[in-house]
Amino acid sequence: MRHVLRRRYDRWFAVTRRAVTTSAVVIVAGCGRVDRSVATTGAAATAHPPARRTVSTQPAPPAEFLLVAGDSTFWVTSGSRGIRVRGAPLTLARYDGRFYEVYVTDIDRSFYDAVFAGQRIYRRDLLSGDSAAVFEDTTVIRAASGYADRHPDDRPLESDEDGAEEPASTLTGEVDIVDVHGPFVSFEYHESRGGSAGSGELVRYGVVDMRTRRSAPIAAIAGASDAPRILRAGRDALGAVRDSVRAADTAGAGDAVHEAARALHDGVFAFDPGSFTLVDSSRMLGIVFAVPGRGGRGSGKSLTLPPIRVHHPTEWWAEVMPTLPSPIARGAAPAGSTPGASVTEQWRHGPTEVLARYDTIADDPGVELVLRDSTQREWAIGRVPGPTQRLFWLDASAPDTSERAALHRAFDESALYADDARGVRLLARPHRAVPRLVSAPRTRGGPRLAGRPRRPDRAARRRRA
Repeated sequence: MRHVLRRRYDRWFAVTRRAVTTSAVVIVAGCGRVDRSVATTGAAATAHPPARRTVSTQPAPPAEFLLVAGDSTFWVTSGSRGIRVRGAPLTLARYDGRFYEVYVTDIDRSFYDAVFAGQRIYRRDLLSGDSAAVFEDTTVIRAASGYADRHPDDRPLESDEDGAEEPASTLTGEVDIVDVHGPFVSFEYHESRGGSAGSGELVRYGVVDMRTRRSAPIAAIAGASDAPRILRAGRDALGAVRDSVRAADTAGAGDAVHEAARALHDGVFAFDPGSFTLVDSSRMLGIVFAVPGRGGRGSGKSLTLPPIRVHHPTEWWAEVMPTLPSPIARGAAPAGSTPGASVTEQWRHGPTEVLARYDTIADDPGVELVLRDSTQREWAIGRVPGPTQRLFWLDASAPDTSERAALHRAFDESALYADDARGVRLLARPHRAVPRLVSAPRTRGGPRLAGRPRRPDRAARRRRA
């Protein structure tokens, strides 16, 4: 899974020209894909001094919420009977007042001597149970149809049939879900070609609107009046990268910089207004353009530009913003502490807060989840996989009986994705070790978890061969 931890820091939108120049050199020099965090870490995380924590032995305050974190969703309920947590390997979205599951499935249109394997993104309405494809790998589907027209005597392989060990041609497409913001799904698409007709890779990004099941233009996200500014800023950012790399090349920075300057000058990286993803920081929305590489020198590479803030998102943002975490105000780091060692995010609902504490230098990438009341007393919930993404207060959204039943059904059905399911019940006891909350992994039988796509086994064997 290539899901990259989104960095949410106060100066998230400030990215230095030097950082962008370095990323361009690394990409064009052939060192692989850029880490998307380059575009969102203009300043290092400010150290957050550990607050004085009072672990309470009293019953936890009443609260109920769904937390989307890492690959899973956790249903947390607290009250006089303690804290109960149930994890499920599903990714939830909410828009227009309804919950949806987002997941990825495979497409396999292979023949004996040709591999055509791609993926789709689906959204499932939890209330009605209806599923609809919102992204489809049309490149793979069209290529398979063209192959069938040119080879009328060949027939597609059945699911239990194997093809040639070294097929004459291969075309595979992988889609990774980067993030979900209300009705918008940000994704990364990786296309790979091989065989007698030539080989190469293409990496691009995009955003799909689950309501229309089409690619989302900038205007639908940021409004028609702000879209021209954002597109102009994206093009200007690419121009700034070219200028910086050219200046470094003129100063004799080395062979890697020279190669980067040549690639940018020759148009290997051309601005694509549709290749972008959505990111957020401190409940502010941003757009990150990723310029795909073309031709042999740009094969499998993309250039990530600095994020551009959306000043006034359209009406959909009002429903999304309260589900996103906000950083806690930071003070001066205490003596002896490690700068940048911890970051804390919070969701507040009346007198109750949910805190997500990241330890940015620990070996364990998990996030400590804590419930806190207005008197600063805390109750440990557990450790969840990072990053924390969205939190839905169930008492705030007040789901009716049918919607609550749909959520229970979705969590129950997720148990079919694996041979076992795991739940955790936490009681408020002092000095209790914080448990790690892990949801059951998915098996091949159920819908694939959004953000963790897979290729069909047959295609994977062919590539290894």
